[in-house]
Amino acid sequence: FRKHIPMNKYFLKQQLAWVPFIGLACWALDMPFMKRYSRGYLLRHPERRGKDVETTRRSCEKFRVHPTTIVNFVEGSRFTKDKREQTRSPYQNLLPPKAAGIAMALNVLGSQFDKMLNVTLCYPENSSRPFYDMLSG
Repeated sequence: FRKHIPMNKYFLKQQLAWVPFIGLACWALDMPFMKRYSRGYLLRHPERRGKDVETTRRSCEKFRVHPTTIVNFVEGSRFTKDKREQTRSPYQNLLPPKAAGIAMALNVLGSQFDKMLNVTLCYPENSSRPFYDMLSG
């Protein structure tokens, strides 16, 4: 995709901000960091509800001004057979998507989206370490 699309902006988990070098680089590149809260936490702290939606909205407002390629991993979790069974996923290699983030991006940016690309990475030979496989090429 090099030289064919604008700069990538990834929606990242807040915890990645603390990874040495990577977190600082993503922060410097103005990538949005999302805080996810468990249902139990939100019951104890209802004021936190909707914070990730607000972060998404603010980020998308910035993207209106600067051409951007938005990268969003809507599945939001590493795939395991146990998780697939628990969520009753209809897909063979995916969990059901958590589409609130991309739905907000589409809502805020609307017609500014030129294209949408759906990509699935699957490492069936090594399901125990798929992230390592991806980094290893």
